Amino acid sequence: MTARYAPNEFAVFSGQSDWLLPCLTGGGVGCVTGIGNVFPKSVAKLYSLWQEGKIEEARELQGRVALAESACKKGLAATKYGAAVFAGSQAGVTNEAAFYPRKPYKPASKQLQLDTVSLMQGLAELEGSLEDRVQRR
Repeated sequence: MTARYAPNEFAVFSGQSDWLLPCLTGGGVGCVTGIGNVFPKSVAKLYSLWQEGKIEEARELQGRVALAESACKKGLAATKYGAAVFAGSQAGVTNEAAFYPRKPYKPASKQLQLDTVSLMQGLAELEGSLEDRVQRR
């Protein structure tokens, strides 16, 4: 699609942030991502690095984002659990059941919880180190 249309005619977005940099390289304009709700500063930083032409830094960060997002590929329960651990308390939501997946899905098992935290922890540390950026118009 990027070969046929300019972004103002038809904008191409990656469906997940683990493909953000390849999408941008191929002429796309961004991504639609769930992990960006948990680690917004990290995903925004990845996009900013691309815009600034810092491709090697963007590539390195792309790997970290992709690793964290790989937890979400283990299913809805993992995604919801990761959101609870890394974004829930910051949003003021402390009721664990608020992050259970809808029925008939079951909450994450203990092993899935451990795996999810393990995969997302590295990006969580980076997220905490990044400054909040407010764009003013």
